[in-house]
Amino acid sequence: MSAVQPRVESCPADLRALTMMQPFLVLAPHPDDESLGCGGLLAAAKRHHLDPAIVILTDGGASHSARGWNRKRLAARRAVEADHAAHVLGVPAQRFFHLAAADGALAQDHRTHAQLRAILQVTGIRTIFVTDPSDSHPDHRAAFRLAVQMIADGAAGALVTYPIGQRFEGGNIDRFVELPVTVSDRARKAEAIACHQSQLGELLPAGSGFALEEGHRTLFEQSAELYRPVHGLPACLPPDSPAHFDTLFARDADPWGYETRDYEVARHAATIAAIAGGRVQRAWEAGAAGGVLSEQLLAHCETLVATDASAKAVAHARARLRGRAEVHRMQLPHAAPDGPF
Repeated sequence: MSAVQPRVESCPADLRALTMMQPFLVLAPHPDDESLGCGGLLAAAKRHHLDPAIVILTDGGASHSARGWNRKRLAARRAVEADHAAHVLGVPAQRFFHLAAADGALAQDHRTHAQLRAILQVTGIRTIFVTDPSDSHPDHRAAFRLAVQMIADGAAGALVTYPIGQRFEGGNIDRFVELPVTVSDRARKAEAIACHQSQLGELLPAGSGFALEEGHRTLFEQSAELYRPVHGLPACLPPDSPAHFDTLFARDADPWGYETRDYEVARHAATIAAIAGGRVQRAWEAGAAGGVLSEQLLAHCETLVATDASAKAVAHARARLRGRAEVHRMQLPHAAPDGPF
């Protein structure tokens, strides 16, 4: 697998805009995500006395299976590696938290919600940097949902995502802005990455599990870091293109798990409950995706108009709704269906 090269054109980010020059939290699903994704940011924060914190959610014990390395031993090793990396990046022990949830099952570990909320209260941090939900690893997506819940609960006020898997899996990195990393910060980041020997193919037998390829390691060590402010921070951000969503819907008719994830099912149920008991003559659902919520809305609308910018999403919605709603491909704010609604 070859490393994805950095973009030729980018909208550079600024440390001041991303952090508001206040303490911030890097939320990492696994030990090493903090170094790979945010090592340069953390090193820069140290220089500017911003007093960042790191929370690592899982123990990382499922990354390998090798003789003499049971899950408990590997988790202990990765905890030591993460502790050393945090020290290299200038994050003191009292600002480093390792919650040790089960690697690979973060979405089912409900203790982390209360633990993270308590950490935010103790530290007073309002900005969270977390893995982007388009990363393929389920723990990365679960970490993002946990951060979103902190925003919804009022425990945090700003949210920024950073990509890990997308950087070498061929994801659409045009959605992110680049944060340049100085030579000195880059060296500190490389030293932090080197602490994670269990993930670099230097400690466990070849073929026993994950090993960061040399080209990917160089990409993380030498390139600008990528961030996407998604809540609470003014920033120069390119909008998501329809092509990005076409890619998502080409892989999966329900990329956000609207039919399978408890959070999404409950969110849709709450939406329907809010309008239940009445019936509207003509309704418009903007950003209908594959039509999961649209189908539920049909019982409450004489006429439903569903729109989405993605041609793939529109195709899925039309197949699901089978002519029971008007489904159009439209990209806001350039186009909108005729009202009134």
